[in-house]
Amino acid sequence: MSKLAVNDKKTLDSLGEASSAQHEEYLTLGDCCWFALNEKLGWGGPTPCNYLSTVDEFAKSLGEVESWKFWRRLYRGRQSAFLDVLSEAAWGIHFRDYGYPAQFEAPFGDHPVESKDADFSVLLEGEKWWLDVISLGVEKPTPPANQHVAASVGRRDVTSIAAELGRKARNKYKRKFKDAVRSRSIHDCRIGILVCVLKRESSILQPFLALETTDEVCVPAGVFDDEHPGLDLVAVHTLRASAESDVLRPVPLCTWVRPGARWM
Repeated sequence: MSKLAVNDKKTLDSLGEASSAQHEEYLTLGDCCWFALNEKLGWGGPTPCNYLSTVDEFAKSLGEVESWKFWRRLYRGRQSAFLDVLSEAAWGIHFRDYGYPAQFEAPFGDHPVESKDADFSVLLEGEKWWLDVISLGVEKPTPPANQHVAASVGRRDVTSIAAELGRKARNKYKRKFKDAVRSRSIHDCRIGILVCVLKRESSILQPFLALETTDEVCVPAGVFDDEHPGLDLVAVHTLRASAESDVLRPVPLCTWVRPGARWM
């Protein structure tokens, strides 16, 4: 990452010095550099140190062109871009470490500039998968109309959460893959949506942790119906580091697979 910063006429320290990390928006690359620069890295769950280690580890596996595109998305994207791309980096490291050949930002068509692309194309157990990662953002609650409604805010069960996650995955499929499937730009392959809830853990994680097994979470209606041909997987996950490494890895919360498809 230091080399990519220098290529952009910056340093990681300068990014940290330019950030105060005192704002109410999503954490950025500069914010993480600020925390590292000021040695403020200790709180529960993933830390800025984990974030920086993860994007740095993934960048090492990319070629010159890919790494520059990766840097631009990390540093020059929209406010939430850093945490969004973080999820992709964790999956890229996962595929690499398990020996699955993966192409980052793989175009659907023969003309990469004109074509849409998936976050990854991966060969898994002899089958080609097109995979896109979505990172759910925090949604501002609608002010309750009365006190009774106010008392129930935040009390969501797994079924209602699963329905929302399924809807997000379907919408992502429609935006990214529907036209490509219809035009046969992609065919004879599998399609999956990897749903990261890192930014929404406060409202999503606890109901899942209370389950004895994620088999209790039924596939939401409409995920694998005829309106979504080719959609074979929705993998809901968050990110955590192991005791041996600061690098974040995908941690599954529940995985829905179309009958007949195989997922790792």
